[in-house]
Amino acid sequence: MSTTKEILGDDGQSLLEHECRTIPKEKLYQPGPDMVRDIYQATDRMPSVLRSLQTLLNGGRLGGTVLMTP
Repeated sequence: MSTTKEILGDDGQSLLEHECRTIPKEKLYQPGPDMVRDIYQATDRMPSVLRSLQTLLNGGRLGGTVLMTP
């Protein structure tokens, strides 16, 4: 954590300890492992579109943090 504070510089502590008072945390949606199935499958999207969306979610630095379970 100290390295992060060093990178952020003078604003490091305030940025890392910030607490939003505008939007209550109970109103935030945190995607779970069944996000694609639960949210997007109820629409009229084709299976290939759902597969592509899941592929996007599985890529990048956060790849695999949101998975579609069979």
